Amino acid sequence: MKTMTAITAASLIIASAAMAGETREAKILIEKPGLVTTLDDDGGRVELYARSHAARELEYHGGAIVREPIVEVVFVGAWEKSRAEAMRSAIDRVSLTDAYRHGVKTTALPITTRTLAAGKQKMNDLDLQVMIDRAIENGSLPSRDENTIYVLFLGRDVTSTIGEKSAIADYASYHSHFHTHDVNVRYVVVPFDADGKAMNDAAAASLVRAIVNPDGDGWY
Repeated sequence: MKTMTAITAASLIIASAAMAGETREAKILIEKPGLVTTLDDDGGRVELYARSHAARELEYHGGAIVREPIVEVVFVGAWEKSRAEAMRSAIDRVSLTDAYRHGVKTTALPITTRTLAAGKQKMNDLDLQVMIDRAIENGSLPSRDENTIYVLFLGRDVTSTIGEKSAIADYASYHSHFHTHDVNVRYVVVPFDADGKAMNDAAAASLVRAIVNPDGDGWY
């Protein structure tokens, strides 16, 4: 079986984004008070989470909701066992009370844990998409369906950026999606933070948002 190179995978993802083009830009995450977004590395708009962001009322925009979510926790890069276990436990304790009110049917989150090598020290959002794509291609990550959300915990050895934004300074986490292998891949990115509680909170916030607004046109 042939496998795609990183360059080939990146090219396919960029081409797919270009084909989506105007529709994605116009439809997803239209500005509203309290919503903090940025342009990502392939031309889409992504919702950011930071500790300073105030809570806001959500409105439904007619799009997708992950009604029966499955969570794949993915540790990227170097991780101490105890810290990784704490992050995994934090996902176990995520409260979906708010999500239930927005159409989520499940009463518990099925969760599995994986690890992936970072491949490079500095990774933007497109790099992470390529990493996920290659991992699905080679079997390191399961290719499930649109109920799956990959939660990527980045190790202390990985520097995260998205567009012109930098982790911690501009965001504590974010969620996004892309199409590959006939699947709409939904994922959350949680950059490393020395403050464990802050990292837990960031993961929980973006995971819930990825469930009720996975493609940017649901509840936000």
